[in-house]
Amino acid sequence: MERGKVPLDLLFDRAVSWCLSNLPVEPVALGEKQREVLAIDSSTIARWWARPGMDLLGKGFHHRAGKAIKANIIAAVTTVVFISGVRVGLVSRVRFGDSCEAAVAELFKDLPKSKNHRLLVVDAGIATRQQFAAASDKDALLGRLRINSKLRCAPPPRPSQPGPGRPRKHGEILHPGWDSPEIPPDEDITAMHLKGELRLRRWQQLHFEDVADTVLDVVRIDHPDYEKPLLLATIARELTRVC
Repeated sequence: MERGKVPLDLLFDRAVSWCLSNLPVEPVALGEKQREVLAIDSSTIARWWARPGMDLLGKGFHHRAGKAIKANIIAAVTTVVFISGVRVGLVSRVRFGDSCEAAVAELFKDLPKSKNHRLLVVDAGIATRQQFAAASDKDALLGRLRINSKLRCAPPPRPSQPGPGRPRKHGEILHPGWDSPEIPPDEDITAMHLKGELRLRRWQQLHFEDVADTVLDVVRIDHPDYEKPLLLATIARELTRVC
């Protein structure tokens, strides 16, 4: 595989086609646009012995050894479906890299083609600003943000008789990961969990300062099992919690 002697794209395309033809597959479709869900994740395959010429090997932490060792780092994109009521992922593309970020970046270059609206869920680490900027309404992105992310709100509406100068591109600053975010959320939902309170907050019409044309919805999840909140952002802003 690492030497490129097996046509993996063709192999997985045939495997997905076989599953769709021979198994009771029900596609996952979210929201009014019935988006397919593609999950992008990465994994490591530890290699105790590395021969010369294995240029695609990176470093992966091996729990049994308690240290980082040479490993094949691979990213995979899977189409999320239901088979006999069980949610599974059908692998459709894999790419190697010397880091998780590099392998995921290679996947974004060669995603499988589709005529349907899709939601690309980046499970492998942090989604980058470049990935959000390159996403589209047809291939929308949902990914995790860094806890110290700084975003900007939508600019205030222009007055009926604007004065000279350019209209503003940015509104107020928001740090959704702070203990006390500067701006109250558009949605604030609280539910009881076995270990405590679960809270979801959603801010709409946000953007990165240097990518003002990409409008995001950001959800902060405070879960009692985790010390730090989870920040998720998406350009599929039509999705709601009932999708």
